[in-house]
Amino acid sequence: MGLRVVFFGTPAFAETVLAGLLRSPHEVAAVVTAPDAPAGRGRRLSSPPAAALARERGLRLLQPAALRDEAVLEELRKLRADAFAVASYGLILPAKVLAIPRLGAFNAHASLLPALRGAAPIERAILAGLEETGVSIQRMTARVDAGDVLASERTPIRASEDAGSLSARLAEIASRLLPATLSEVEAGRAVGVRQDESAATYAPPIEPRERALRWTETADSAARRVRAMSPERIAYCRLAPRGAAAPRRLGVLEASVAASEPTGAEPGTILAAPEREGLVVACAQGALALVTVRPEGGRTMNARDFLRGSRLEPGMRLLDGG
Repeated sequence: MGLRVVFFGTPAFAETVLAGLLRSPHEVAAVVTAPDAPAGRGRRLSSPPAAALARERGLRLLQPAALRDEAVLEELRKLRADAFAVASYGLILPAKVLAIPRLGAFNAHASLLPALRGAAPIERAILAGLEETGVSIQRMTARVDAGDVLASERTPIRASEDAGSLSARLAEIASRLLPATLSEVEAGRAVGVRQDESAATYAPPIEPRERALRWTETADSAARRVRAMSPERIAYCRLAPRGAAAPRRLGVLEASVAASEPTGAEPGTILAAPEREGLVVACAQGALALVTVRPEGGRTMNARDFLRGSRLEPGMRLLDGG
């Protein structure tokens, strides 16, 4: 028959998981998501992706700024949910919220728990150079991402995959795995496995300074940094100033380890490279080929086009991001 579920989720990852729940036998009684917020250059009020889908499907939508208010708790109690389903909501669910549904709350987390507990498991997996990751469905407890794991599914991290494309793939996995796990919970067949605390690792939020490219890192590390930040946060370096002008940022949306190897070049030096490699920069070890860039205040473009129009030449240097 399916469970009566309240879904908690906010970004595109959550939208995909919500769509999966809506295709399942479970009834989505309401969607809880972050409030609408200003976005873009015009700072127009914009709905989170999960909220937009909820409105499109005519679902009851709650967008509280916090979950501890008694009025919010009472509204959640009135929904008489069998279970809460959570995917990338953005706020920690307090114990009073977790105690509301009859069967508990279940979270689709984008890692193979107990690895990468926390807010940024996708970005951290790429930064660390992991070869695989996955999705875990865990029964939520007061400790973040520490509950028993009821189901998980592994997937390799592809060599050219950035945070956006990996998030989309993991969301598709979660959109299947979470409804299936809820069906097992309904049938009484779900078995939780306690997490090994000694194997736990953590994925704290990405800090602004981590977006900055440092040419003293290896080309492989720099390429992972670009992939981990793209397409939303965007890694960056800086262009050397001309005259009294301040250095300008150069966002790097796509990059790869270059085939050409520098010989004694200082990190940050622009190297002569085949046309197909575009803008190639020496690192402490190896070289990074910039593929897609966004000059500060400008548009996204192919790095070769940027190189032609920027008056940069081999032998000149790019600065670290900061």
